[in-house]
Amino acid sequence: MSNSTPKPSSTTRSPQTGFSLLELLIVCAIISIVTAISVASFANRDQAGRFQADVAARIRGRRAAAIRINALTEPTLLENFRQPAIQIDFTNLATTAPLVVEGPERTTFAPPSQPGSVGQWNFVYQGRPLQIPAGWHIATAASDLSPISLIPLGTLVTSFAFTPDGRLEASSLPPYTSNTNPNNENTFPTIYLTNGITARAVAVHPAGLVELWNYDEARRVWTGFANRPATPTFDVTKGKTKAMLPPIKNPDALIEGDVMHFLITPDKGQFEQLGQTLDERLKAFKELVCKTAQGLLFNLKSIELRWVAAIHVNNEIPHAHLAISRQH
Repeated sequence: MSNSTPKPSSTTRSPQTGFSLLELLIVCAIISIVTAISVASFANRDQAGRFQADVAARIRGRRAAAIRINALTEPTLLENFRQPAIQIDFTNLATTAPLVVEGPERTTFAPPSQPGSVGQWNFVYQGRPLQIPAGWHIATAASDLSPISLIPLGTLVTSFAFTPDGRLEASSLPPYTSNTNPNNENTFPTIYLTNGITARAVAVHPAGLVELWNYDEARRVWTGFANRPATPTFDVTKGKTKAMLPPIKNPDALIEGDVMHFLITPDKGQFEQLGQTLDERLKAFKELVCKTAQGLLFNLKSIELRWVAAIHVNNEIPHAHLAISRQH
């Protein structure tokens, strides 16, 4: 029998691992930098949206003022004078302040001395003119946007002039082309806002309604609420007609005054299949336009839809234009 005392067993401990103070400081610095970049990016995007919305609101306001003050001063048959268009010029920021249209100190019209001549407006402004955020500017030439390109259909302008009925005056519109293809639209005047990295745009259609466009820096493309990528598909099968509507992306993003324009056009020869006579074909085509509007009511998630459409039959391919504007 052994009298030796057992030796206490020793426990082997693995070395503990962790971060040194220097490593923690480096991680914190990286997190701070990433956070700062993200905050700056979100702030810039928010600033761009507010700037764009302000420009659009002033264009809408000037259009409303043109309708209002022209209605207050209408020529008699004897006077037969003409009233100049009401303009807003974004190269002269003083003209972007709201027009005073009511009250004793309001915008007035001075009739011409000769009947049938053009009179002169005496504009009265009140309120704050457009404030351009730091780092942003309004492009006066395509080179101001470089390397960002213009919207394919958006002709760069810096001013808009409205007629008494709220439409764009002819001098504000780009020259019309001789094209008769309904799938090729004419260009529309557009004001561009940029900070050298990204851009926003506000387009104004001939009817006076505005359309907002945003430049996607990641994809390097312009995105807007127009029909350019979304034309309803026209189909004629077994005497029945229908239009297959493409999905409308983000309909909730439409704000009051924005316009959506849809082009309903058949392929060559399909219009003739709608009836034996022109009257029969037009009647069937009108029904198709109504069906298309009903489909839009669902796609736009709307309770009520008011729309206006025009059918063009004076070219090779008869077609219809359907315009929708959000009013509230």
